[in-house]
Amino acid sequence: MPDRYAAMETARYGRAWSREEIMLGFLGDVGELAKLVQGKEACGRATMEDLDRSLRGDGPQPE
Repeated sequence: MPDRYAAMETARYGRAWSREEIMLGFLGDVGELAKLVQGKEACGRATMEDLDRSLRGDGPQPE
């Protein structure tokens, strides 16, 4: 399976990602998911639009 990802990354980015880049991308994705979960748990303190802005980095962050 890793060879398939390496081939896709090479086609898209000109080279395969390093282990560090894969880990950082994964952590970024987990962080975005955590923001969505926190926003949903706020129950009314944040709207979906607020959550979208937060994920883009240009709005209030969920508490």
